[in-house]
Amino acid sequence: MIPPIPQPARKSRPLRAIQDANAGRLRACCTAVLAWCAALSLLLPLVGCGRDEPPPPPYNHLRNQIVEELFAALLDQNPELALSHLHRLASFSEQTSFVNLLIIQEQNRLLAQQVNRHLRQGRIQAARQVAQEHIARYGPENFSEQAHRIIVELALVERFVEAAPSDSKARQEQLDTLLANLETVSQEESFEPWLNRQRTIIAELREAEIRQAVRETLEAMEQAIVEGRCRDLPSWFERLTGLRPRHPLVLMHQRWRQTQPPASIADFAPDLETAKDGQRQRLLELGLRLDLPQLAEHPQTAATVLAELRDLPPASPAGLDLRWRLADLLGRTEAMLEFGRHFIEAGGRLDAAALAAAMERHYLPREQALASPWGTPFPTVTDLFNRIAQIREHRGTKAGPNASNNQ
Repeated sequence: MIPPIPQPARKSRPLRAIQDANAGRLRACCTAVLAWCAALSLLLPLVGCGRDEPPPPPYNHLRNQIVEELFAALLDQNPELALSHLHRLASFSEQTSFVNLLIIQEQNRLLAQQVNRHLRQGRIQAARQVAQEHIARYGPENFSEQAHRIIVELALVERFVEAAPSDSKARQEQLDTLLANLETVSQEESFEPWLNRQRTIIAELREAEIRQAVRETLEAMEQAIVEGRCRDLPSWFERLTGLRPRHPLVLMHQRWRQTQPPASIADFAPDLETAKDGQRQRLLELGLRLDLPQLAEHPQTAATVLAELRDLPPASPAGLDLRWRLADLLGRTEAMLEFGRHFIEAGGRLDAAALAAAMERHYLPREQALASPWGTPFPTVTDLFNRIAQIREHRGTKAGPNASNNQ
């Protein structure tokens, strides 16, 4: 029996060492593949060197410089300079479709800039003229429909400026009609300032019209007082309130609605602050004349106002009319006759109804004048002689010591 051949003992390798060995082999393989690819990439250009292929075009420094300057002009929004570069660039190449599109775009941009430049200065006719010349120079086919629309709309704007009325309402109506027919020009950047100027002009016209209407209303009030048509004063005052809700006369009238009514002329001073210095007393007298019904309800205030007015010369016929009416309210016959005479001498006409009421209060009541001889209110002989003596005494005092006895 043959004994078995002894085998050498195998040493077992740890798993970590096997993994490291495999990783090393993988790295070596990858390195070899990369080296082969690198060598191949170097050899491929050499293989094709012997073939007959056209050489690359030469580098055109001038064209590249024009392109650079063109993009700089486009970024600076300088259409005139951009058009110059585009026309030079079109001469270098037969493929000019894209360049032509840029030329049309910059021509429209140049037109918009020139139109806006004139619109900012309010020169509508110059804007329309430069648009016509611009389109005629470059050809109408090179402009958009909006560019052609600009000429038509600028003509409408020019017609509005030339024929704009001086009346604010009519001017506003024409401006609204114009805006309804503008589609392109109204979108330009310079149109908004022009539109704001037109609105400012309309506002100034409206303010001038209101000032004129207020002046005419005040004159109509004074004329109604002079002619004895005081019944027209409420309607004129209503018109004044509609024109100027914060007019001094309106503020004076509203002061009577306060909890504490005015007690003297000084209480009306805040209402007259906006009036000119030369017009304050005139407005004060006219305002107090309009507020005569309120003064009649406050006798103490009426007495104070009359006393203060004695130290001030009348500034208007309304002031004279106010004085004799205040004296009448307070029962001061002599003062009433004095101020009434001054009012007539100044060209005024006493209101018939007011004068009749004053005569009743101060001389002969209506009941006595209209009563039958057997009626109780009928004046006695003594009453009649007393009234005649009172009138003669007053007239004699005003006429002076040389007056005739038959006066």
